[in-house]
Amino acid sequence: MSSLSKDEFETARKILYRYYDTLVEQVAEDIIRHSEEFDKGTFGNADDVIERHHCRISRLAGVYANLRDFALSEKPKGAKPLGKNEFRCFGCDHAIGREEGKQSFSPGEDQKTNSY
Repeated sequence: MSSLSKDEFETARKILYRYYDTLVEQVAEDIIRHSEEFDKGTFGNADDVIERHHCRISRLAGVYANLRDFALSEKPKGAKPLGKNEFRCFGCDHAIGREEGKQSFSPGEDQKTNSY
């Protein structure tokens, strides 16, 4: 388990977002600086500019996505312990029971039962 709190992960996420903002500004400046290459509509230096920035942004996007998911994720909270042959629905957190070859869904009183 990490020794960092959710707030610290959120702080790191915000720092990376500011870095992303700066990186995108640099990309825009580089594209403007090489606009004649993009206006030609041919492969060459324009692709080099795209490739250079794509690598940087892709690496950052992967790190940011993982950090965001960890910082903002909430662990599932089971209402009650599951019994034998019961499973928890990750969408609505209800227990799903299995009876001799037949599956049944046990939603709350206010939900309809779905048959599959």
